Amino acid sequence: MGKAVLCPVCQGLGKYYTPSSSDGSSTSGPYHICHGCNGRGWVEVSTELYPPKAGKLIDIVEEERWKR
Repeated sequence: MGKAVLCPVCQGLGKYYTPSSSDGSSTSGPYHICHGCNGRGWVEVSTELYPPKAGKLIDIVEEERWKR
C-alpha cells in the first residue's frame, strides 16, 4: 500500500524554476515541469517496510494461475 506525499523535488508546485542569475537569487527564469512528479505535485511512497520483490510477485501470480 502507498500514500501520497508532497514531491521532494518541487515541494508540491509541479514545476521548478531555472534561476536567471548566476548566483541563483532570482527565480524569474523559465519554469520546467518537475521530473520527480511529472507536474502532479505529489508522489506515491510505499508504506510497507519491505515491499515484495518482483520475482516473488511473479511466483504468486503463476501459482494462482495454476490453481484455476
